[in-house]
Amino acid sequence: MADKDLEILIKTDAELSGAKAAEEQLQRDIDQARTLNAAYEELESRLKRVREAMAGLPGAAEAGNAADAKTDAVPGEIAVHEVTPSLEDADMIVRAEEAPAGTGGASLATARVVVGGGRGVGSAEGFAPLEELASLLGGVVGVSRVVTSEGWRPHTQQVGQTGTKITPDLYLACGISGAIQHIAGCSGAKHIVAINTDASAPMMARADYAVVGDLHEVLPALIEALRAR
Repeated sequence: MADKDLEILIKTDAELSGAKAAEEQLQRDIDQARTLNAAYEELESRLKRVREAMAGLPGAAEAGNAADAKTDAVPGEIAVHEVTPSLEDADMIVRAEEAPAGTGGASLATARVVVGGGRGVGSAEGFAPLEELASLLGGVVGVSRVVTSEGWRPHTQQVGQTGTKITPDLYLACGISGAIQHIAGCSGAKHIVAINTDASAPMMARADYAVVGDLHEVLPALIEALRAR
């Protein structure tokens, strides 16, 4: 076979391969178009069935008219509705549901006395004696992370590495086991008093004074003693 004939044969084979590739791609495009068309027809059929089912419902006519009006709207056209507000003086009153500052205007970060509560408090309602004690001592209430996780108190009252680091003269930790992150947040306190039924709790070891007992019994007795002074 001559070189020229071989060159023609190679060229013809390349053209044939290119043509076959183009044919296969075109077939894929056609199949895809058929799939999309079938999906479109299915959606159209579903929409028709939904409209037929809605036809007998109350208010269907109004809804249909609104939909048609929306469809006929000019693209980019925006409906503008003028509203004249009517406000009374009472509407302008703002009420604070939660004050970030504690008793006497002290914040958790600057309070000289912090009464902290942990899981041992038992519930959101269980913080009533802690609030009372904090008020008597001119301090604020702080909590451990588990308390905020339970939703008993807001995160703004959390003491710890992921909350507020405190430096009070007195930190009274009630029912707080003493996780590492909590210890890191209260380590700046000058004096720590811990109340816990578990004598081996880490907070009890960290405290300057530890009271082994039920906080629900100890706090009422402490409040009574303070009120008697």
